[in-house]
Amino acid sequence: MLSIFNKLNLLGLELDAVWKQSEVTGTNIANAEVPGYKAKKLRFESVLGSMLDTSGNKMKATRAGHSDGRVKYSSPVITVDYGTSMRLDGNNVDVENEMVQLADSNIKYGFLVQKASKEISKIRYAINEGRR
Repeated sequence: MLSIFNKLNLLGLELDAVWKQSEVTGTNIANAEVPGYKAKKLRFESVLGSMLDTSGNKMKATRAGHSDGRVKYSSPVITVDYGTSMRLDGNNVDVENEMVQLADSNIKYGFLVQKASKEISKIRYAINEGRR
């Protein structure tokens, strides 16, 4: 089972990734009318998945210095989609799809913030020994 601090570490990584996804999506939307612009995609799931062991219960240490279970990760990978084209000018941004992605990111971000807040409340409760 993950310790509460490892959970907060993972939540922080997920929040960073969702924020970055929103930035990438916003960039795609902003460039939807630019001739030749190619949409960018964020690939974070593979980075996070490689940090977890196969049982999914604890962090995998990749170096001897990882005694507390925290793993530093590389930045999420941003790829460019050169294979498709939405318009004759070479632009391949699907604005409707990007708007759905942006809404999804906003929902995920709100959920993760609530989850982190609950974890922090648990720590606060333990520190105060249950007293209020």
